[in-house]
Amino acid sequence: MLRAGSSRDLQARQRSILEAERQIVLSGAWQPIAYTWDLALHGQYTSTEVVGEPVIVVRCTNGRLAAMSNVCRHRGHPVATGSGRGRILTCGYHGWTYTLDGVVQSAPGFEWEEVPECARKLPSFPVASAGPFIFSRIRTDGAWAPDVPAILHEMLRDEGYGKLSLVARREWRVAANWKLMVENFVECLHCPIVHAATLARAVDLKRYRVEERSGYSVHYISSLAPGSMARSESGPRRRHDTVERQTIVFFPNFAVSFLPGYIVTFVVTPSDSETCHVLRDVLAAESYATEETELAAADVVTYYESLMAEDIRVVEAAQRGVASRFYLPGPLSVVGERGVAHFRRQLQEALSIAEG
Repeated sequence: MLRAGSSRDLQARQRSILEAERQIVLSGAWQPIAYTWDLALHGQYTSTEVVGEPVIVVRCTNGRLAAMSNVCRHRGHPVATGSGRGRILTCGYHGWTYTLDGVVQSAPGFEWEEVPECARKLPSFPVASAGPFIFSRIRTDGAWAPDVPAILHEMLRDEGYGKLSLVARREWRVAANWKLMVENFVECLHCPIVHAATLARAVDLKRYRVEERSGYSVHYISSLAPGSMARSESGPRRRHDTVERQTIVFFPNFAVSFLPGYIVTFVVTPSDSETCHVLRDVLAAESYATEETELAAADVVTYYESLMAEDIRVVEAAQRGVASRFYLPGPLSVVGERGVAHFRRQLQEALSIAEG
């Protein structure tokens, strides 16, 4: 018989595991936080979160990007909310002002010597960009973390996408642990069953393969061209509709799919030990933007919404299963779940390095 205390102990352990994953793994990895078009002009800023930590990203007067804690050094109110543009940042609680690089400029009600040295500047974080993507991370001691900005910069250059623009953004709250969502994304063993009416009709599953790299994996797939995806049920495939594409899954929680003329991103962040947030953006290359491709973009969005609905259904069901006191982790398919095994090894390595 399961004791009431056992359930509480399990929940406490899950919270402890999640806290370690947040503080060590997710905070040490480069996270996408904004796009360059959000910060094109000097003085522009946008507020966001990096693994639950309030962050503000600013285009300074010298043109460089800065990422800082969005928590006033006085009483903890956000220094800025939303997005905007200005020469200074002003806390909306007691009026403390900061320069664009986070230095306290004024503290109403205080003589300057009354402001401790440690409270005169906002903590700053690393920031980098690749194409239109802006990244930051909270910790810098993650030697295991892939250099996402550098790797993605090379891939964007090699693929020749040129200027990109955001076509659509979709967000979901999923009642499952973040790792279950990532593991579902990095394997296609489930595709013939879960995606029988969508992905399995548009993809040659026999040609699906995974290559392991240091800090990320590359998933190769042969599928219908983007404009044919959502219409794949309406008729037979045409040979010229088939294209080769790849998805790069950066450990631990960010993925980029390269399609002809499009890029689709996937970000998973934990809300708690049994809930996660999924963000998916669809970007189109400007050189690819025609009336026909605008219709194709709508097809791409519809297609990925259908896939996500199917994935959420099974992942949430799996979350209920793994919470069972009778569940024990099963074996992984050497070929079909190679991406899952790779993800788990990287997670264990990152946690082990931090521990010792």
